[in-house]
Amino acid sequence: MGDWAERAAKRFHEQASDKRKEEELQIQREAKTQAAAEKHWKELVDCIRGDVKDLNALMSREFLEFQNSENEAEIHAPKLWLKFWIDFEVPDIKFAFQKPFPSLKKTESGNFSIVLQGEEVCITNAGGLTLSVEAVGASLLDPLII
Repeated sequence: MGDWAERAAKRFHEQASDKRKEEELQIQREAKTQAAAEKHWKELVDCIRGDVKDLNALMSREFLEFQNSENEAEIHAPKLWLKFWIDFEVPDIKFAFQKPFPSLKKTESGNFSIVLQGEEVCITNAGGLTLSVEAVGASLLDPLII
């Protein structure tokens, strides 16, 4: 690292106002949360894709049909469809269940929040409970089975 960078960082920490330091910390927190949201989204999609593949193998047929694009995914089950997507602005993982075609009537919707808790970025449910990626996946897939 060059001398200038070290001097500039030192000068910032010594001379910047408390308000400016807090603004910088907030920017860092938002960047950390955003990066973790992308990571959690990819992990969730991979987890659900694997669970769908495993269930289909156990059922000896394509019981669940999985489709996804960069920021959203859909799973079609015989009696219920699930669409879930990530809103990177908030960040939230949103979901909606609906009846299959031709009805397409929405039956339930909700979201999981991606939040910074201390130094760790977590996924939480509506009640604020921290959940693993696997738990989120299971809670989304469970209604499709019955």
